[in-house]
Amino acid sequence: MEIWVEKLRVCINEINGAFESPTPRIAINHFGTFNLPDPFCELVKDYVVKKGAFEEGNQKLFGALKQRLTLKKSQHNRIVN
Repeated sequence: MEIWVEKLRVCINEINGAFESPTPRIAINHFGTFNLPDPFCELVKDYVVKKGAFEEGNQKLFGALKQRLTLKKSQHNRIVN
């Protein structure tokens, strides 16, 4: 199930997903637009911002390490500096 929080322009779903969306998505399990309490909206907004920062940092980290780790695939690295 998915709902769109209009004041945040964010979709949230029952599998703990939250992501920005310019408009409600057209999906089978989309149940409409909701106005939710401000404290919950702040949590969602904070989560989406931090999730975006994590995904960007994670992509950079693994992009930089991919070749190094692929070359050492047969070894187990305990500490990588």
